[in-house]
Formats: sequence, C-alpha cells, structure tokens
Amino acid sequence: MSIRKALRLDHWEVKQALRHPLLEGKKPIGRGVFSAVFEGTRKNTVLKLTVDDIGYWLFNCWATRVSHKHFPRIIDRHGDIGTVKLGGHDYPLFLFEMEKLEKIQPATETKRLAMKIQNTVRTASNKAGLWMRDDLRSAMMVQHMMQDTALPRSIRNALGQLENFCCNYPGGQMDLHINNMMQRKNGDLVITDPLANMSIWRKAVGRDW
Repeated sequence: MSIRKALRLDHWEVKQALRHPLLEGKKPIGRGVFSAVFEGTRKNTVLKLTVDDIGYWLFNCWATRVSHKHFPRIIDRHGDIGTVKLGGHDYPLFLFEMEKLEKIQPATETKRLAMKIQNTVRTASNKAGLWMRDDLRSAMMVQHMMQDTALPRSIRNALGQLENFCCNYPGGQMDLHINNMMQRKNGDLVITDPLANMSIWRKAVGRDW
C-alpha cells in the first residue's frame, strides 16, 4: 500500500511553485512522500522540490548541514519558492539542485551495505526511547548505529554528521530505509533522505496527533 503524499502536485499552490523558471514545463522523474524530482540544469543533476523543511536544511543549512561522500552533493540552493497550506497551516516549498544518482543495483556490495544499514536502523529503533521528542530519539538512534562496528567507518563518520544535525535542528524523525538510499555510478552508497518532518505529513493527511 502506498503512503499518502504530503506534497501533491495537483494542489493549486504547488502548481504555482511549478511555474518557477527552472521547473516550468518539466515533468517529475521521481516522487517521494514529501518531494518531487525533476531534470536539472545539466545532464548530471536533478532539481528537488520539497515541502519537508528538515530534508531541505539537512543539506542546505550553512551552519549545520551534512557534507560527506555518503550524502548527495548539492549544486545550487534556491530556497523557499512558494507555500502550501496543509491542515490549516502554511508550509514553505523549497527547491535545490543536486547530483543525479542511480537506483541501487541488486546483488551488489552497495545493496548489501544498504540492507545492513536498514537492519541497523531497526535495531537502533528498538533501543531508543519511544516517547522521546522526534529529533532527540533520532539522535539517540544514530548514536546506537555509530557503535555498530559492522558498518564501514565511512558510514559511521557520515552518521556522526547526522547526529550533529539532529542535536542542533529540532523536528527531524528518522526515515532511513533502503528506499531513501541510492548510489553513484562508481558504486558509492548515498543516503538521500535520512530524516523527515513527520508533523508535516500528519498535517497533510489529517493525522495531527
């Protein structure tokens, strides 16, 4: 069963944002719960439109953003290009350009690593407190994951940056699973959407609890 989307492209306010000079006339080549991905200004880039402020600032905040080979390379930041009303609240629509990535190929070391990360997330989730604030629980989960020496050192270093973001930017809930990981042509695993502002999704689908 597919999860209901927080970002609906048929919403009239989203349609207004899609008239941005970089997006006008383009069809999405990828869809997520919070975002839509379009061809970029170059063959090797994509434009990402998102209603998830956490997902935007994770890669674009000048002070606390993550920057590691296991996170996407950001090409350009276009910031807030519109707003959309969800559950009676206005939320910004953010646009940024990043490197173009590939789906993880089956039966590869990258796929095995992605599965290992996903399993580590599940274990960390069981260890973290259920009733903690989203960002604090996410930071605790990352701490547990960083202690797993079965993960490569480079992944644990990337997770260290993620923990720092969680501790400095409130509201992010862990959303790290295999569908939020991709790869480069050289096989590098790239974590694309490890955190999300789930309160926005709850507003969008009428589950504001």
